[in-house]
Amino acid sequence: MPGHETILAFVGRLAVAGELPSEPAALLSVLVAAGFEPVAATAALEAAGVAPSSEEPEEPGPVEPRRSVVPVLDLSDDASGFLVGLRDLGYLTADMEDHVLDLLLDEVSSDGVVGLSGLRRAVASVLFERQSELDPETLRFLDEEWRIAFH
Repeated sequence: MPGHETILAFVGRLAVAGELPSEPAALLSVLVAAGFEPVAATAALEAAGVAPSSEEPEEPGPVEPRRSVVPVLDLSDDASGFLVGLRDLGYLTADMEDHVLDLLLDEVSSDGVVGLSGLRRAVASVLFERQSELDPETLRFLDEEWRIAFH
C-alpha cells in the first residue's frame, strides 16, 4: 500500500499539470480512479490538511488533462540557417534571439511556418531596437553588409 508521500506526490503532479480538482471529494475520486485505496487516499489527504467528506467517493468518469494551446514556430530551412549563422557569428545574443522568436510568434501565420523574409524582418527590427547594445564590430558589419544580409 503506497504511503502518504506517494499519494501526495501524485497530488502534486496533478497540481503542476493544472488538473487538481478544487473540491476534496473530487480529488479523492481522482485518487481512487488512479488506483489508490480509498482509505489510504483519505488518510493522506487528512494528514495534508485536506479533509474529504466521509461519504464514499463517486465513480469517476474519464479524467481528461487540461491543455492550453502553445504556439509552435517552424522556421524554414533557409530561415533557420540564417538565424543560426547570425548567432554563431555573434551578431545576435541569446537574449536578442529570444526577442526575435517572440516577435515571430506574434506574427506567425496559421500554418506556423516562418520563411527567410519574415525572419529577416524580425531580426532587423531587433537589431535596430538594440543597436546601443551592440559592439563596434557588429555595428560595422551592419553598416557595411546590411544590404547583403537583409535584402
